[in-house]
Amino acid sequence: MPFIQHYFGTVSLVEIVYGEIDYTALVPIIEDALSDEETFIVISTDLSHFYSLEDANRLDSVCLKAVEQMDLDGLNAGCEACGMIGIKAVITAAKAEGMQSKLIDYRTSYDASSDADSVVGYMSVLLG
Repeated sequence: MPFIQHYFGTVSLVEIVYGEIDYTALVPIIEDALSDEETFIVISTDLSHFYSLEDANRLDSVCLKAVEQMDLDGLNAGCEACGMIGIKAVITAAKAEGMQSKLIDYRTSYDASSDADSVVGYMSVLLG
C-alpha cells in the first residue's frame, strides 16, 4: 500500500481477503474489476520460503516462467507461492480479457540482507 500511495496518491482501495477456496470463485470478482478501465489489481504474494539462494532461484524460476507464460498447469509444477489462489484467479481473468504478461522484476530477501542461507522470493509482473 505505501508504494501505491507514493506513486498514485490518494486512491480508493478494496481489499479481498480469502481463505482456502477454489481460485475460480475469485475470477468473476476480478473480471468485474477489470471491466473498469480506471481500476487496477494488485496481487501480493511471496514465492519460495527459507531455502538457500540457489534453491530459491531454482524453485522461483518455475513460478516466474508460469506467470510470464500465463500457464496455470506450469504453476502446479513446483511453484511455492503462498498466494497461488490469487495468482491463478488473476491469470485466468487476464487470459479471458486477452491480456499478456510481462515480468518486471524478481528479487529475493538476499538482495536486502545478504543472507544466502534462508531467503524468500518475490516477483513483480504486469498483466495488461
